[in-house]
Amino acid sequence: MAQNEAKDEPLYDHEEAEAYIFMNPVKRERIEKGWTQEELARPLGVSQATVAKWERPGAVYRKKTREKLARVFGVSESVFM
Repeated sequence: MAQNEAKDEPLYDHEEAEAYIFMNPVKRERIEKGWTQEELARPLGVSQATVAKWERPGAVYRKKTREKLARVFGVSESVFM
């Protein structure tokens, strides 16, 4: 392979990158940590089904939920707004 060929290849798949960027924030943070829904549910004191509900597109979170998620993930609460 010539040197120029490598430069012409994209660094990432555009569709995959876009899907990740616009992914539900709870799901994105959970995947970043490598956790299952069950592993996230335990420290939050909720069921796996609740986490699944939070990961739906367009989910809206109560203030207390945003606070808990931010604490567990170690991120700003604004990530979940």
